[in-house]
Amino acid sequence: IPLKTDNGLVNMIDTGIFTGRSPNDKYFIDKTQLIDNSANKYIKEDIYDILFKKSISHVDSLNKFYIFDGYCGHGPSKIKVRFITEYLWQHHFVKNMFIENNHVNNYTDFEPDFTIINACNVINENWKEQDLNSENFIILNLDKNIGLIGGTHYGGEMKKGIFTIMNYLLPQSNILPMHCSANIGKDGDVALFFGLSGTGKT
Repeated sequence: IPLKTDNGLVNMIDTGIFTGRSPNDKYFIDKTQLIDNSANKYIKEDIYDILFKKSISHVDSLNKFYIFDGYCGHGPSKIKVRFITEYLWQHHFVKNMFIENNHVNNYTDFEPDFTIINACNVINENWKEQDLNSENFIILNLDKNIGLIGGTHYGGEMKKGIFTIMNYLLPQSNILPMHCSANIGKDGDVALFFGLSGTGKT
C-alpha cells in the first residue's frame, strides 16, 4: 500500500487481521516428542499431509514465487534454512533477518536443514472437523524438517518458526539458546539485552 510522506512514497505492508503471531494456530509433528509441554500442540500427520499438498499446489499455481537460502546462527551451531514465499516483501523480511547464502541462483548445491513454505493465502476450510483452532495454521514438522504457514500474512511467523527450531535443536547439543542481543564493552566485558519482540534488543 503506497503511503505519501514528506520523504516520498513509502510502501506499507498490510498483514490483514494479524498484527502479531497466532500461537493458538501453531502445531508440531515430532515422533520423538522430546518437548513435553502443554503449550505445544501436536497435529495428526494425515492433516499435515493434506495441508502440505494444498500449500504446494498453491505455490505451483503462482506466476512467481521467491526462494531465500541462508543460515540461522553462527559457527558450529548454525543451520541451513530455506524460505519459499509468495511476496517479495516476505523474501526481503527473511533476507534482512538471516545470513544469506550467496550461491548466485544455483539452488542445487544448497541442502537446507529446515524449509519453511509460506502459503499465507491458503486456509484450512476443514479445521472444525479436524478439531483445530481456526482456518489458519503454522505447522513445524520436525520429522520432515518442513514448516507450513497458512492463513496469516504476519512475517514474524517465519522468524519465530526458525527460532523455535533452534530452541529445539540447540539444547540437545548442550547449548542454551537465548532471545537476546549481546554488546561487548571496551574492556571485553559483555552485556546481554533481553526483552520482548520489538523492545529494542538489536
